[in-house]
Amino acid sequence: MTPKQVIKHYGNGDLREAAYRLGYSENALRYWVKKNRVPRHAQKRIAAESGGKLKAMRPNIEVRGD
Repeated sequence: MTPKQVIKHYGNGDLREAAYRLGYSENALRYWVKKNRVPRHAQKRIAAESGGKLKAMRPNIEVRGD
């Protein structure tokens, strides 16, 4: 899930409303938007609370060559 999807789902596009409904600070959501990612722990919680409407994404796995 992306921060924009979370804000759309929980706040109808309003960051303040989404933060309130999720129990996070507005600054936390602004940080997510700035970084364009939702922390893994938050993704798990939001996925469970949304009843599967928002899906947690797998973390990026860096593959290093020898």
